[in-house]
Amino acid sequence: GAIAILEDNGQNYKDSLSFITYNILKGSKKELKEECISDTLSGIYGQIFDNRHLLAMEFEKYNDENGNVTVAQWSDCLNKVIELNIDWDDLLPYLAKPIAGKINCHYFLSRFTISVNKTYLQGFHEIIAEQICSNLCNTYPSIEEIFNSLDQDNDGLLSYEEFSTALRNFNLDLTDGQLYDFISSCDSNRDGSINLQEFKEHFSHGLDREASRLDS
Repeated sequence: GAIAILEDNGQNYKDSLSFITYNILKGSKKELKEECISDTLSGIYGQIFDNRHLLAMEFEKYNDENGNVTVAQWSDCLNKVIELNIDWDDLLPYLAKPIAGKINCHYFLSRFTISVNKTYLQGFHEIIAEQICSNLCNTYPSIEEIFNSLDQDNDGLLSYEEFSTALRNFNLDLTDGQLYDFISSCDSNRDGSINLQEFKEHFSHGLDREASRLDS
């Protein structure tokens, strides 16, 4: 396939992927498109997956209260983060389905995932939540106060940037991808931020267990 020859995952890989994508989208030979597009899209999917944390940070600069961005903003964010020399608008039919001219960032990024055993993933996220609780339980007596301490702009919501910055400060040794996956799992309504109710749903159990441990 077209991507099989691309072994370097650095700039050479990106340059080659850009070149192949351009020729597929602009080329006039139908058989070339049919032969190459599947492998080429796999390469692009991989770039989106590997950069999901940075893309979430970039999308957040533009998304509305429902976690949506315009197609132009979506394209600009992908250009800035992934740095492929291609026209992302041409790839839109293969990557996203806008509704009323907007793309939900959470739904878009959730399309590019690796299948993982749900029980394992839930257990891993519970461990992260308990580590966070152990960092905060001694300092803040209630879950509301913990939430407020993380809400730097006091708007009643934890933005992706606020939450990811706080998690970095806890020295949890998470990769960018694991950081994105955990925060994304807390965003139940997929609007791009964490409200108090969502925070309680994911951390109340861990805080109760930590409080019991400290009292014993």
